[in-house]
Parts: sequence; C-alpha cells; structure tokens
Amino acid sequence: MIIGLLGASCGGKSGPNVVGKWKVTQDQGEFNNWEFLKDGTLVWNLAKDSGMGTTVSWGYSFPDYNHMNLTANGNVVTYDFSLSGDTLTLTDGSDTIILLRIK
Repeated sequence: MIIGLLGASCGGKSGPNVVGKWKVTQDQGEFNNWEFLKDGTLVWNLAKDSGMGTTVSWGYSFPDYNHMNLTANGNVVTYDFSLSGDTLTLTDGSDTIILLRIK
C-alpha cells in the first residue's frame, strides 16, 4: 500500500514527536529509511536504499493521538498509530509497519 501513493508532500498537524530518522524493522523494499521533518513532511531518500538517487516526499499529520495520516497526490491513508519510547507502530488493518528511531 505504501508504494502506491508516491507524490508531493502536505503539511502536518502537531501531534506526537516523531521528528527524526527511523528504520523499518521488516523489509519494505526501497522504503526502509524514513525521516519525519518538523514541517509535516515524510521523506524517503531512495538513494540510500536502492542507489536510485531519488527522494520521495509525503505529508503526515495526526487527526488525533491514535492515528497518523499519510498523504500523497491528494490520497490519504490513515494508520492506527502508537509510539512507545523509540518504537513507532503503524497499522492499517492488514499491514503493520514497525519503525525504530535512529539516534
């Protein structure tokens, strides 16, 4: 589901502190390194993972403390969201993505 929404970023609302770099615990192909910016942008630098030299940006926001929206090209995917220490978990019913904060 993640790969299908590549596109431009959108601004995010304030919410839990996810700003910084994260590493996916299970293989997501080219999308293993995530960086959440303060301005509500989620960035993947595919050059780090695949040598493609491409940066992909989405928007992220928090409609409430238990959900995160990822937005690209006007499409929004809402994930159940949980943050425990340096572990961030996103679930959309069938898929679960677990990320660890890179320090």
